[in-house]
Amino acid sequence: MIALLSLGFSIIWVLMMSQGRLPFDRWMSQYWGEGFNPPSVNLMIYSMFILFLCYSVFSLLSEYNRFAVLRKFLDICCFLGKNTLYIWLYHLYVKTFLVNRFPDLKEGGVLVRIVVLGVIVMFPAVLKQLIVEFLKLYDKYVYQIDYHERSMQ
Repeated sequence: MIALLSLGFSIIWVLMMSQGRLPFDRWMSQYWGEGFNPPSVNLMIYSMFILFLCYSVFSLLSEYNRFAVLRKFLDICCFLGKNTLYIWLYHLYVKTFLVNRFPDLKEGGVLVRIVVLGVIVMFPAVLKQLIVEFLKLYDKYVYQIDYHERSMQ
């Protein structure tokens, strides 16, 4: 029920934003900003609707994850969800890097944009996970050496 309400409110909110019928940005722009960065009040409220939508849909899917494909999809989404902060801090760096190295990406079609978006979202999360795993191995190796040195004395 929450998923349907959130989806409905999200669609209505986007339609009203696109037609300029929501007054919050005009009232609050001097305090919050206008547009995408920093996000306007309208976009923050829209983000809350999307948050409720995602939470309710993924909660529902996690209850009915009997299929291997669905479990794998949920695992990937959980991995990205755990690393969301890193994704949103660094995705513009990845995008700038890709567009500077491959200028044809700006002119690409829908498939190219989907691939670029996938790289933008996945690269920081995977990089963070690799760093965490490296640090675990490093700690394990350093502690083994330290233990070995102490036992030799």
